Amino acid sequence: MTSAAGARLAEQLADFRRNHPPQTIEVGGRSWRYICAGSGDKSLLMLPGALGSAELGFQLIDSWAPQMRIVTPYYVAGRSIAETQTVLERILDAEGIGKTSVLGSSFGGTLAQSWTRAHPERTERMVLSHTIAPDPRYTRNMAVMTFLMRMLPLRVGKALMRRKVDKILPQGFEARDFWNGFFIELTDELTKSYLVNVMRCMGEFIGSELTPDDLDGWKGETLILESDNDASVKEEERAAVRALYPSARVHTFHGSGHASSVVEAHRYAEIVAEFLSGPLPPPSTRGAVDVRVSR
Repeated sequence: MTSAAGARLAEQLADFRRNHPPQTIEVGGRSWRYICAGSGDKSLLMLPGALGSAELGFQLIDSWAPQMRIVTPYYVAGRSIAETQTVLERILDAEGIGKTSVLGSSFGGTLAQSWTRAHPERTERMVLSHTIAPDPRYTRNMAVMTFLMRMLPLRVGKALMRRKVDKILPQGFEARDFWNGFFIELTDELTKSYLVNVMRCMGEFIGSELTPDDLDGWKGETLILESDNDASVKEEERAAVRALYPSARVHTFHGSGHASSVVEAHRYAEIVAEFLSGPLPPPSTRGAVDVRVSR
């Protein structure tokens, strides 16, 4: 039985799909889809997690659309991080966006970190949500997982994804019925080439050597969003992200796991909007870390 909250979200998603049909761009002989929504002087490049759909952030996009332009791609995982960045460049160019903030969630957070280092001149601010830092210790593990994803039937890869997403939402969450159904729908749409490319990009990122000094010349600002009980990003991994960006603002959600953008969508939207809309502080004042906990 569908909950009242689930029914409202289903209606909102249906409206979102009607109002924001995907646009298509050709890059490297392939078609790539994306959504462009909203209006305003500021813009946001929004990179989803491994489920890949631009529709994952429909609540957030609806909230931010009156204040800014939001561009978010579908299934943007090339055969390498460089190829993925080229696709993102072409999408922004097609929309006439020169400089933008970037928000990356989970897998999208690894792409956001790579994007900002490759294109600091095009990046105003960076939001890293429930994501990881590189850790070369796991390079071999990722290579094995990529190989297995290539060799295993697609149904096995989808089954593994379903098991993972089934654990994302906390028990008792009012709209769990809607989101679990939506996650399963998105999992069923995944292709083998996309899943393999996600693993390739993750392996490349995990094996990279990033340091806090990489962005010394960057004039932007970073916000880290995390949850204190995120089973997908353990405390050691969360600490590694904070250490990689020592001058970042940090907001810690309480009890919302790997899905704070869903479980606490309203607060999540407020925090990001506030961060993106304020003036950039001078470089000398960017050292203090602001840690807050949502309860």
